[in-house]
Amino acid sequence: MDNFINIDKLNILNKFRIEFGIFQEDGTKVVDVDVLNTDETTSTTQMSIADIMYFTETGTMMLPGRHILDKCLIYINDRLDSVLDIIITDILERDISENEIQSKLTEFVIEIEYYVKAVFIATIHNVNNLGTLLNQDDENRYLYDLKKLQKYVKCKLIKVN
Repeated sequence: MDNFINIDKLNILNKFRIEFGIFQEDGTKVVDVDVLNTDETTSTTQMSIADIMYFTETGTMMLPGRHILDKCLIYINDRLDSVLDIIITDILERDISENEIQSKLTEFVIEIEYYVKAVFIATIHNVNNLGTLLNQDDENRYLYDLKKLQKYVKCKLIKVN
């Protein structure tokens, strides 16, 4: 009879969703950005954080896409498999509670957020190093400083009913 209870507890995992990126509360914030024009001049305009993230990911005519969140998703999917394996094993073997399941998922969410922020910083360093190797003065062109942008990237564990 205990195995039925444990297997039924697997359905608890369906109550949770993990999301990461720029969320509405930050995405609508408007900041000044320097836009590189086709004639190599810059002009200042205002853009929302969500739009800046979109252009950082996909690129523009003058700036290459960085695809930071896409790269992170590969890592997150791999780690999620490992985390779910551990949780499922704990459900079946130790009969852990819903609170323990949520706690393990929360730990994973924190890991994801730190990982994504680290990838932003690594991207800055990689571009700077490439610019130095190529003897280019300003290879580090972004709409918005990636150090500032990464502060708006968050990960959330959402409980659905």
